[in-house]
Amino acid sequence: MKIQKNRTNENIEELNIFDKKYKQILDKNMNIYRKKMSKELRNLKSNDPKEYCQILNRGKKKTQSNIPIESLLEYFKELNSTPNENENSTFS
Repeated sequence: MKIQKNRTNENIEELNIFDKKYKQILDKNMNIYRKKMSKELRNLKSNDPKEYCQILNRGKKKTQSNIPIESLLEYFKELNSTPNENENSTFS
């Protein structure tokens, strides 16, 4: 990078100017995108609810757990089994 090799005040000022311009362009484009998406969502909500839901759920990933069925079965058997004799005294 130019500024790392030749660290002068001019290069630092130039970098700051480009940095500000970049952030302005980025902010402007983000605002345009947000306005466009909000307008599209408002329109789809009433005209095409299916597409509306698909856009809202676009970023959500449904992951299926890879827990074996046998361990789930054992867990629920243990959960539904009668309590130990030591625990019976607290409930009596």
